[in-house]
Amino acid sequence: METKYAILAKKMALWSGIVAFTIFLWILKTFLEEPKYVQLPFSGVKDGLPLLTDNASRGKMLFHDNCATCHNKNMKEKLIGPALYDWRNYLKDENSMLLFLHSSKKYLKNDKQLQKKLREFEGTYCTAFPNLTLENVKAIISYIDVDYYNRRGY
Repeated sequence: METKYAILAKKMALWSGIVAFTIFLWILKTFLEEPKYVQLPFSGVKDGLPLLTDNASRGKMLFHDNCATCHNKNMKEKLIGPALYDWRNYLKDENSMLLFLHSSKKYLKNDKQLQKKLREFEGTYCTAFPNLTLENVKAIISYIDVDYYNRRGY
């Protein structure tokens, strides 16, 4: 004959197992769900961007390897180069950013408006990154947008 404490211990073990299994299922469901999307204002992206994507993660690596030396990591304040959160005020799209990153001197010869905007940097040119592809640039932009807008609470 079991004591009432042994019966109570079995019941507690059973309920602990049920609770642990329920938590496990909830965590599993959370990881298997589609990523949530947020509409980024002024982003030019109709469907919004995922909060976290492989592309933005790759962009973060590329940003830190190539851009962070001259551009502030908080995207909001200038450093040697301009703040990047508002890159669309300087360049019209990803293709123009790619051309600029391949050779800023060559790009600036044809873009007088951008020359005026960058005068405050006293003739400092962006380092040339001829190895960056359009996909690399899109990843960097994804990181810039997601990082900056997440910091602002959008």
